[in-house]
Amino acid sequence: MILVDCNNLGFASTATAAKKGKPHGAVLDMLGRMRNLVRENPDRKVVALWDGRSWRHDAYPPYKAGRAKDPKMVKLKELWVEDRPALQRGLALLGVQQISAKNMEADDLAARLSAAKVKKGGRVKLISSDRDWLQLVNEQITWIDPIRERTVTHLNFAEHAKIGDLYFNTPWQFIQAKALAGDVGDSIEGVGGLGPAAAQWIFTEYGSVQGLFNEGYLDGKAYVLFPKKFRDFLDSAEKLEAYERNLALVWLHSPHAPPIQGLTSIAQPFNRDAFMDFCEKRNFTTILLREAIWLAPFEQATKEQAA
Repeated sequence: MILVDCNNLGFASTATAAKKGKPHGAVLDMLGRMRNLVRENPDRKVVALWDGRSWRHDAYPPYKAGRAKDPKMVKLKELWVEDRPALQRGLALLGVQQISAKNMEADDLAARLSAAKVKKGGRVKLISSDRDWLQLVNEQITWIDPIRERTVTHLNFAEHAKIGDLYFNTPWQFIQAKALAGDVGDSIEGVGGLGPAAAQWIFTEYGSVQGLFNEGYLDGKAYVLFPKKFRDFLDSAEKLEAYERNLALVWLHSPHAPPIQGLTSIAQPFNRDAFMDFCEKRNFTTILLREAIWLAPFEQATKEQAA
């Protein structure tokens, strides 16, 4: 299975197209990107994932609030919101399954869908430039960032799992470090005084934040030897609460996440004539002039799925 973060990549396509003086070029670019995925992975099902309104906005009101303060980001988002329905329509006509949920982001859906696939013995490719998806990587799950052209597996994870200037060895370390340091991009504040370097000290000395808790609370001698900022962390109900809150926000498999609401799956049959009419109305000449070649991967996928 291949899971595609459509909002993430669509926004990136909007930004690239806008720089080239084509403010509404994201739809054609994204259709081409999806075609390449289908062509390069004929034996895998490609699924487009869409963001709903994240439950995190209610759990933590500052979530992503910083993005609304950047006029350039706001303008690009407006352009992308205008184009998004057209891309959804085009993907539906090509027979690409699309999944969304009212209270979940695409990465939440990716976590659940990939876990279910792996449980059945399958393998998953995740397509997104959102580094939050890194935490899902394991022996069966690969993360591909098409914007920066990098592929991350369990074998090279530590070369890419960077927070600040420091790298982390495992997905669980990456998650805990983000919970401690916070996430500027998502406007999640850290616990205060404990950044990536502090996280690495914890992992080196005690293996995990829980290991720090165990030693600090159960071994009085160990507690006395902790650097002051770690003693302050253990002694502060406010900081401990902030860590637990952040862990729930950043960990895609957090047991504190709410149940999925309003799950929607669109899976229409491939409709060649309707798709070409869609392209004619939008003057997508790169598709119109290469109709047979351009559509071949989707026709092949349709045949294989039927078989």
